[in-house]
Amino acid sequence: MKNEIIKLKIEDIDKDGQGIAKYNNKVYFVKDGLIGDEVEAIITKESKNYNYAKVLNYIKKSDFRVDSECLVCKACGGCQLLELNYEKQIELKINFVKNNLSRIGKIDKDVIDSCFDGIISMDSPYKFRNKVQVPFARRDDIVISGFYAARTHYIVEHENCITSFEYSDDIINIVKNLLVKHNITVYSENTQHGKFRELVLRKANNTDELSVTFIINDKNYNKNIDVYKKLSIDLVRDIEKYKNIKNVKVASVTLNINTDITNTLLGDTNINLYGDEYIEDELCGLKFRISNNSFYQINMKLTEKLYNTAVEFANLSKVDTVLDLYCGIGTISLMMSKYAKNVIGIEIVEKAIENAKVNSEINYINNAKFICADVNNFFDKNINKNDDILNNIMKANVICVDPPRKGLDTNTKNFIKELKPKKIIYISCDSATLARDLSEFIDVGYKIKKYKLVDMFAHTMHIETCVLLEY
Repeated sequence: MKNEIIKLKIEDIDKDGQGIAKYNNKVYFVKDGLIGDEVEAIITKESKNYNYAKVLNYIKKSDFRVDSECLVCKACGGCQLLELNYEKQIELKINFVKNNLSRIGKIDKDVIDSCFDGIISMDSPYKFRNKVQVPFARRDDIVISGFYAARTHYIVEHENCITSFEYSDDIINIVKNLLVKHNITVYSENTQHGKFRELVLRKANNTDELSVTFIINDKNYNKNIDVYKKLSIDLVRDIEKYKNIKNVKVASVTLNINTDITNTLLGDTNINLYGDEYIEDELCGLKFRISNNSFYQINMKLTEKLYNTAVEFANLSKVDTVLDLYCGIGTISLMMSKYAKNVIGIEIVEKAIENAKVNSEINYINNAKFICADVNNFFDKNINKNDDILNNIMKANVICVDPPRKGLDTNTKNFIKELKPKKIIYISCDSATLARDLSEFIDVGYKIKKYKLVDMFAHTMHIETCVLLEY
């Protein structure tokens, strides 16, 4: 019953990083439990088929436990596996993906094992995140920042995130001091008063260019624009003179207006305060412009390896036409364009498509075209139109998809099945929805040829998977 204290041995870890144990023929999901831990735990929630519990004491700590350099990792919702040694994390993720392919996708275990092409991991799983999103608040009359505790909007103060890019914490502290200097109030979710909501930093992998986004709750932002401009100018100045910050070039500062009572991060209005409306990066020998609301992979160390895997799996020739769905700023599209006859990319974010078109120009690529549209309903609305690009889409014999976590929608899957490309390259950040979608393609004649994992998200249960399907 709830609040009962019991002894458990953690046997596995679930998709949210919670320990899994069994007691009296019932499954328990245990906060702060790692594989091999023997713990004393308190039951926090009961349900018909399983219960939740929280560790009170460790009777015997797992042999796979390591000391964490992060003092708030248990409270912060970011890194659920930080106290599990990295080699065990890798083993756990391989098994997790394989189990999802078997259990959800109903894929033959021999296929799962024989087509596994290994996992790409990090030499050092620290300081790899090139994007930092930080909420601000006022606590005890002091401006604080940090990350939300798991499943809450309570901010856990953070001074040195060991996964965020180097110097990000110094930049956050500069912003905190400048908010006080310019008398800019901090937003409160409880009262919906205050102006400064969140800070987003993004650092280019190879050029060191930095974009800064101030997210504010200010309906009168036009009247107060001079204050925000001074904030941006002071930020650039302080970063340049700060002795500890090296190899960071502020290329863009943006004001984003979000006055809604919502969990959505960005509002619809962006105002350029300093520099350009984008940063530039170099990836796989190409140049890319990235606007502040465009998708870009967050792992500085493994992005190139993931994209090179996709290109390798596609094994293109100059007779191939590639359709790249959820193409973002055109990273994979432009990489594949070097080997294909034509590439068409589709993406719903207008700024991302603008970036993609410019990226094709600055890289002197003329066989890649981009369409701004919602992939989920694009084919139903447009496929019967007489258009050169649409005609090329119908000739696509290779499709690359990199959908959001929810996977492919029914319309898109049906279109791909009707088109019957000879190859599908499926990049996924959620192996559960991946397994679901793969099973549908297998049912209509596709076969998994190989798949590779890329550990883009160390210390979490998330893992990127790249799959080659052939018809």
